[in-house]
Amino acid sequence: MLYNSCELDENGSKVNDACFTSSTYAFAANATVGNYTYWVMQYQNGTNTTRTYNIAVHEDVHVEDGPTAGDCFGIGCDEVVQDETETDTETTTAAQSVQMLLAILALVGMIGLSLSIISERRDANAESKVWVEEE
Repeated sequence: MLYNSCELDENGSKVNDACFTSSTYAFAANATVGNYTYWVMQYQNGTNTTRTYNIAVHEDVHVEDGPTAGDCFGIGCDEVVQDETETDTETTTAAQSVQMLLAILALVGMIGLSLSIISERRDANAESKVWVEEE
């Protein structure tokens, strides 16, 4: 857990070794874009330590696609949602048509393979009968 400060003994050492410090730098509400410097001064074991930190603040830019001029958005624009639904339905119908076509092709292929296997077995049986009769 982080604390603003840790308890020190008379030598300036931490009393609890599990105590860790953190610092927070609060920007002013009207802070602008730029570079900011802040210092952390720490006195420990008779030694004064100063650390310098630099923070670069950049502009918060959000580029999002918004409605263009003339577009309807918000309450009362249910027609746009219906148009999107119709487009989704058309896409779904096209996908279902492709799936049906592939299923039919697979069925025709299975029937063709089955007929081929049956034909080969008949030919093999006919040849074995010929060999038996010749002997």
